[in-house]
Amino acid sequence: MATDQPSELEQCFEKLQKLISQHEHGKIVKHTDTILRLSPGDVDALACKAIANLQLGEYEEAAKVLAHKQLQQEMHFERAYCCYRLGKFDEALKLLGSVGEAHASGALQLAAQVHFRLDQGAACVEACDKLKAAGQVSSLELKTNLLAAYVSAGRSAQLPELMRQLGIKPRDSFEIAFNRACGLAEVGDEEAAETAVKAAYKQGEEALFDEEFSEEEVLGELAPLTVLLAFLLLGSGRAAAALDKLQPLVAGDIHAREVAALAANNWAVASYLTDAQQKGFYSRSIRKLESLLDKGAGGGSLALDPDIATRLNAQQKQLLHLNRALLYLLSGKLDQARELSGLLLAAYPGDASVVMLQAVLLAKSSKAAEADKLLAGFSPSSSSSSSSSAEEAARPTLLRAQLALEAGNAAAALQLLGSGLPAELQMRPAVLATRVALHEQTGDAAGAESLLQSALKHWQARSAAAPRDTAAAAGLGWCLQRLVALKLSQGAAGDAMALYQQLSKLGGAGSTTSAAAMAQLARAAAASGDAEAVAVLRKQLPAAYASLGTGLDLDSLEDAARSASSSRRKEELARRRQEEEVAEEAEAAPKAKKARKKRKPRLPKGYDASKPNGGLPLPDPERWLPKWQRSDAKKKQRRRRDRQETVKGSQGAGKVDEALDRGAKAERGEEPEKAKGPAKPNLPARAGSKGKGGRR
Repeated sequence: MATDQPSELEQCFEKLQKLISQHEHGKIVKHTDTILRLSPGDVDALACKAIANLQLGEYEEAAKVLAHKQLQQEMHFERAYCCYRLGKFDEALKLLGSVGEAHASGALQLAAQVHFRLDQGAACVEACDKLKAAGQVSSLELKTNLLAAYVSAGRSAQLPELMRQLGIKPRDSFEIAFNRACGLAEVGDEEAAETAVKAAYKQGEEALFDEEFSEEEVLGELAPLTVLLAFLLLGSGRAAAALDKLQPLVAGDIHAREVAALAANNWAVASYLTDAQQKGFYSRSIRKLESLLDKGAGGGSLALDPDIATRLNAQQKQLLHLNRALLYLLSGKLDQARELSGLLLAAYPGDASVVMLQAVLLAKSSKAAEADKLLAGFSPSSSSSSSSSAEEAARPTLLRAQLALEAGNAAAALQLLGSGLPAELQMRPAVLATRVALHEQTGDAAGAESLLQSALKHWQARSAAAPRDTAAAAGLGWCLQRLVALKLSQGAAGDAMALYQQLSKLGGAGSTTSAAAMAQLARAAAASGDAEAVAVLRKQLPAAYASLGTGLDLDSLEDAARSASSSRRKEELARRRQEEEVAEEAEAAPKAKKARKKRKPRLPKGYDASKPNGGLPLPDPERWLPKWQRSDAKKKQRRRRDRQETVKGSQGAGKVDEALDRGAKAERGEEPEKAKGPAKPNLPARAGSKGKGGRR
C-alpha cells in the first residue's frame, strides 16, 4: 500500500536544513555523516560538511572533505581559503585563478591577504586597488586592511590621501589609528608616530573596556600597539622606557605568536641597551629567541614556529635570526654563532649585516685577513634592505677600517675612511674627526690641515646654500676650532687669530673648545708681544672678566711677583731647615718604652664580686690532669671491669649442681657411675602389628 510519508533520507535533509538555520555547525558535521552513510558521495552533504568544518576552524578536516572527487571541480574558493589558513599560499593563489564570477569580490580580498602574507606588497596593493575601483571596499575592516597593505608595500606617504578617498579618520577605530601610526613611523616622522600610537592605545582601551574585556585581554589585544610604541622609544634612545613597556608582554601570555616574537626580540635589544652586564641577561635572551623556533629545531636552525613564520615578513624573520646570532657571539657561544651565521649567509648572501657578522667571527678566530677579504668582495644585492642608503652600504667599509685599526694599521684605516667611502660620508663629523685624529697620530700635520681646509670649504658651501642648516653651522664651527688649535701647535699665531675671528663671527666663540683656543691665543700673543691681538682677544672676553684688569700697574705687578717669589723661597728654605733640626733631635733622644695597654678582664657569665668565688662553683682541682687519670674516670673504669668479669646466660651465669661435677667426685673418692650405653628410642607401634610379632 503506497504512503505519503517522507523517506529516511528526506527526513535527514529536513533536519539538516533546520540545523543550518540554527547555525549548529558541530551538529551539522555529525548529521552529514549520517546522511553520507545513507547516500555515500552525496554532493550537498559533502558541501555542508566542508562549510561547517570551516566555520568551526577545523581546516584540515575541511581540506579532506574538499579533496573528495565529487567536489574537486567545484568550491575552488573554499579550497583556496582552506589552503590560506593552512599556510599553503602558493596553492591558494593557484586555486584563486579558477574562482568564478560569483566569488570574484571574495577572491580579490583573499588574494590580497595571501600576497600580504607572502610579503608581496605591490601585488597586495594591486588587488586592493581593484576592489576599490569596483566600489567593493565598503566595510571598515576592508578599509583598515587597505591601509595595512599600503604600509607593507612601502607607500606610507600616500596614506593621508587614501584615507581622504575612503572617507575614514583615525578616530573611527583604533585599528585605523594604529595603521596610521605605522605609516608615520615608516616615513620617518617618529615624534608624530609616537603621539598617534599613544592616542590609538587610549582609544583601544576605552573601546575594549566598554566591551567588558578583562585587563589581560586588553593587554593582549593592544600588544601590537605596545610593540610599536617600544620600537619608537628605542629609536629615540629611550631604552629604559621601552623595556618598561615590553616587560608585561614578555612576562604574560600573548595569544598572537607573531606579536610575542617581535616583543621578545625588542625586549632583548632594550635589555642590552639598558644594562648588558646584568646577571643572566644572555641566557634569558637566548632562551626567549630559541623558544620561537619550530619544535625539535636546534639553536642553529632557521625554522621558525609555523604560526610565526606565516605571519612575519622576510625582513622581520631575518632580524630575529640575526639578533640570536649576535647574542651567541656576545655570550661567547662561538660554535653556535658560526653555525647560524653560515645558514644566514646562505639564505641572505647580499645582506650587509650577515656578511659583517661572518667577518667578525673570522676576526675572532684570528683570521683578520680572511675577514677583510670577505668584506672587500661584498656587493649588496638589489633586494637587500641593507642597500637602502649610502650609510648602510658603507657599513662593511667602516668595519674594515675598524679591523685595520685593531691590527695597528692606521694607514690602511685612513685610506679606507677616505677613498673607500662616498663623498657625502667623508665629510660627516664623526668620520672627519677620525680621519683628522689618524693624520695627527701618523705625524702627518700637513695632511690634517689639508683635510680640515677641504672640510671647511665643504661646510661653508653647504651653510651658504642653507643658512638655517644647524648641522652645517656645527660642522663649520668644528672645523674652525680644530684649525685654530692646529695653527697654534705649529706656532702660526697670526693665522690662528684670523681663523678665531671667523669663528667669533660665526657665533661659536662661546663654546668650551673655543674658550680653550682663546686661552692658547692669549698666551701666544703675550709671548710674541702682539698688542693688537691682545686687544682683539680682550674684546672677546665676557663682560664679567673684561673689567678685571682695569687700573692695574703691570710693572708693579711684576715687581711684586718677583718679591713674592723671593720671599716664598726664603720661607721654604727656613721651613726645610726647621724640619731637619726637628728630625735630628728626634733621632738623638732616647726612645720611650711603649706603654702596654691594660686589658679589661673578661669575667664568666653570672659572676658576682660580692659572693665568695664570685657566686660560682669551685673549680675542679683535677682539671689539669688528663681525663683518664681523674677520679671520676677511675670509677667508670672499675665499673666497666666488673661488667666484663661477670658471665651471663648458658655460659655459667646460673647455679651449678656440684653433684654433676666429675672432678669434685674424684677428689672425694667416689666412683663415677658407669655408662649404661645409649638409650633405645621408644618408637610407636606399627600399624597392623599384634603383640611382639613382626614382619619376617
